[in-house]
Amino acid sequence: MQTTRTPRARLAAVAGPALAAVGALTRPYVANILDTAAMAQLATAAPTRWVAGSVLLASGFALSALALGTVSRAFVARTSNRSGQLIMPAAVLGASAMGYQFGASGIGVYGTATSGGDVAQYLAHAARWETPVFVTAVAILGVAWIAAAWAAADAGLVTGRRAMVAKIAAVVAVAAFLIPSTAGEYASIAAIAVLLHMLSTARDRDPDPAAR
Repeated sequence: MQTTRTPRARLAAVAGPALAAVGALTRPYVANILDTAAMAQLATAAPTRWVAGSVLLASGFALSALALGTVSRAFVARTSNRSGQLIMPAAVLGASAMGYQFGASGIGVYGTATSGGDVAQYLAHAARWETPVFVTAVAILGVAWIAAAWAAADAGLVTGRRAMVAKIAAVVAVAAFLIPSTAGEYASIAAIAVLLHMLSTARDRDPDPAAR
């Protein structure tokens, strides 16, 4: 009985969401990310927490994407669903964009706050490019998460309730980002953790594709 769980996949599947969660908890809680004035006050009051949390979030999403790409190798070749071929490139591109957005935002805010600049003005200006990058990153990562859940189910590695949970987690991971607050990050990270757990612990009960 083969399994998608390898030491590297197991480590990345746990460390990725864990790092992202620590990052989200480290940054000051933002009740409304559309309120740049409130965000500026929070960032100015705790610039170190802001940049540290942003870097941890970027690292967490990158590791989560690595885990997804690693475990997906076990079932992409076994599924007739061509969407499985999108998992690795979408995970890499999405994680890169997400990491850049979180990293650049955190460093930019930190630099502005510690140099005595106007953080609110910086955030308003940065939103012009950060918002498109963030939306693009979520969309691309969403393709990877959803494609992985469906491909694993199609390959027979997750079945029944596990398949249902994996699919729901993939959708929630994307949809949660529609919540305009840090709560959305919490929900998305939790969903990613569940999805990676389902996929990294999936067992191949039918090693021979011809027998399916």
